[in-house]
Amino acid sequence: MRSLMKPPVDRVVLAEKETVKLAFFLARPIRPIDVVEHFGMNHRTAVKILESLCAKGYLRRIPHGKGDRHVQYELIQGWSKWMS
Repeated sequence: MRSLMKPPVDRVVLAEKETVKLAFFLARPIRPIDVVEHFGMNHRTAVKILESLCAKGYLRRIPHGKGDRHVQYELIQGWSKWMS
């Protein structure tokens, strides 16, 4: 008999979705330190999640200074479709 249980949610996908929710509720550009403080994770992990969301098209980098560093990210339109 086949089980009716859903497969476990991938931790990366869950972390990405929660990061998008955090960005929405902050109502300002999100920074890696916001993710670190909210989830209690390593800075590098927070940056990887933010960069992954940029690659998927949910966040956009906001350049800082001469554009070498990206310390803020903002949600782009259409992100809410992914959350359902």
